[in-house]
Amino acid sequence: CDEYDLIPVPRNSRQRKKLREAAGHRMTVLFIAAFDSVNYAYVNLIRELERRGHRAILLVWDKDDAGKNKMFVDNQIPFLDIAEFSAHSLKEVDFVVTTPFEYAKSKKLWKQIQRRGIFCVGFATLFSSIAMRTYTDLIFSRGISKFQEFEENGFHYTMVAAGNPQYDDLISAADGKRRLAAEEIRRILFIDQGGYPFGPEGKSLLGQVLLAMAE
Repeated sequence: CDEYDLIPVPRNSRQRKKLREAAGHRMTVLFIAAFDSVNYAYVNLIRELERRGHRAILLVWDKDDAGKNKMFVDNQIPFLDIAEFSAHSLKEVDFVVTTPFEYAKSKKLWKQIQRRGIFCVGFATLFSSIAMRTYTDLIFSRGISKFQEFEENGFHYTMVAAGNPQYDDLISAADGKRRLAAEEIRRILFIDQGGYPFGPEGKSLLGQVLLAMAE
């Protein structure tokens, strides 16, 4: 995988001026969603971009699909059905954030994105060793181990290990809690259940059921 500096080092006053202008530019970022387990990663990304004063446009497969769009509704993030998005609006887009998947509804849009040469960022947080169905200039992965997984499958992408944005809130919360000593830990239950059941209440109930069964 290629290596490069994410933040260029200015070599003269002209370059420093350009970087200052770029830093003050209000970007428009186009997010192309997929299904629920991938869409959860978008929530924190969109929140952070908007917190920094940038604009996010979110396109979904089907605006009436309550399951796939639940995370956006819960976080009051507006979205458009991809069929309602006009390719003319791409002239306002600075870069695209996409899932690994292409589908029939998005083929025309992707042709327009490629034609305009818009920079694209992909995510390989869940399906980290399969081919990206969409073209990308840069891929974020969960960790550096995924670089090798791609290469072993014959795929060569420019990649950066960035973790999974879906769990940023959990990591921040964990950092603020007291660390347990090894002897204090008696049992650990991991619920790797994807989007079902939805929400903390459903997952807590599932955990209680599993613990009761184990006991």
